[in-house]
Amino acid sequence: QIDVKVLKDHGVHEGKRLQVVQEGSRSFVRHGEVMVEIPASWSSRADACSPDYLHHLLKRRISSCSILRVSGLPSSATEETVQEIFRGFVLAGGEEGNVVMEEGGKTAYVRMLDGEEATRALKLNGTATAGATLLVSKRLWGLS
Repeated sequence: QIDVKVLKDHGVHEGKRLQVVQEGSRSFVRHGEVMVEIPASWSSRADACSPDYLHHLLKRRISSCSILRVSGLPSSATEETVQEIFRGFVLAGGEEGNVVMEEGGKTAYVRMLDGEEATRALKLNGTATAGATLLVSKRLWGLS
């Protein structure tokens, strides 16, 4: 399991905790359940950014997010299990698939149709998804 290290905690900002965190070699801005990957070009300076700037980054990038990370799944979970959790939400189609399982099935990445649908799924399905986060990164599918 990858550890999440808090690099900077900005406290509560607009009702949710705002933090700069590191997960493995990647850095993120985390605001409540939403995580936005920090571009590698300025990740070393992220802890010096103001809370307002980090929140602006979140707002600017959130509309492009279409991937939900679902953690804390039982080790017996399969792609079909995850697709059942998200029945009623529009998943992305195509040859690439819409679910990637990692960490022995305990974590899944679900590719939604678009950012709006991912946000809707997160809000309406939060408890069933065992700690889902909105992850602004399309790296898993090789998307820019």
